[in-house]
Amino acid sequence: MHRKLWRTVAIALGLIAIGAACPLTSGKGSSGEQGEAPAAKETPGKRPSEVLRERPMHAPPGLAAEAEVTAFVDWAAGSLPEEREDGRSAIAKAAASPGASAVAKGLVAEIQRAREVDHSRTLVALAVLGEMKNKEVGMPFLVQFASQPLPEKGTLVDGEIIERTSLLQLEAKAVQGLAYMRDDVADREVLKIISSHPSRVIRGEAINAWLWNRQDSATAREQLAQLVKPEDRLLIDRPRWTETSTAEQFNRDLAVWLKAHPELAAPAPVKAKPREEQKKADAPGFDAVPPVP
Repeated sequence: MHRKLWRTVAIALGLIAIGAACPLTSGKGSSGEQGEAPAAKETPGKRPSEVLRERPMHAPPGLAAEAEVTAFVDWAAGSLPEEREDGRSAIAKAAASPGASAVAKGLVAEIQRAREVDHSRTLVALAVLGEMKNKEVGMPFLVQFASQPLPEKGTLVDGEIIERTSLLQLEAKAVQGLAYMRDDVADREVLKIISSHPSRVIRGEAINAWLWNRQDSATAREQLAQLVKPEDRLLIDRPRWTETSTAEQFNRDLAVWLKAHPELAAPAPVKAKPREEQKKADAPGFDAVPPVP
């Protein structure tokens, strides 16, 4: 959903998938006088792929104190899929340490800073916070974050309000973290989101996260069937793309789902009229009786 706004680099930490992107910075020189700015000198540099290949693999920084949060988020944002378990181990160690709440506070501060300047980094920090399963600091913050009012006005691009789309993605990541906690209080909040969040996007993400964390069990599906809004019932059996999915299997599952919900089918195309008939239909009409001057 809404993928066109950000280019992403895939990274997964445990059950919470993170979309991350490296921010691009650019600057323009100025001579201080009118006319063209002097051309910037090209300096040879290494490609991002070369930098990643040269850095040590499977060596995440520590995450035992609040002061180490920034470095860990830096690493997580640039880590590779094969380093997923390294990240999970580091986060689990931090979650079990005496300083877990301090680390969670550091992540909250990182999220609040990053959301003003770097959308992708905010997603990474939210995912790390959710993976920690911290009840003292993380859970109340994620609950509050997932229930923020969505902006009705803002920068309009291709029919989308950018600020709204951005917050939807961030709230969805917060919901994933809450569902991953598998705590009674967190579960109640997720069910509340499923039943009453004003955005169908967030309700759908909460439904998906609830089922995924319960291995799509029949019990979990039956529970949701009694709770969801009527228009959201079709989301309970919506196909899910995972790391092990193939295009062929997903397309088969999607075809079965669409057949079970014919209301989702696109309307049949309307045959266009012949060009001459269209011209006649578009021609301006004339009054039968001329108007009185």
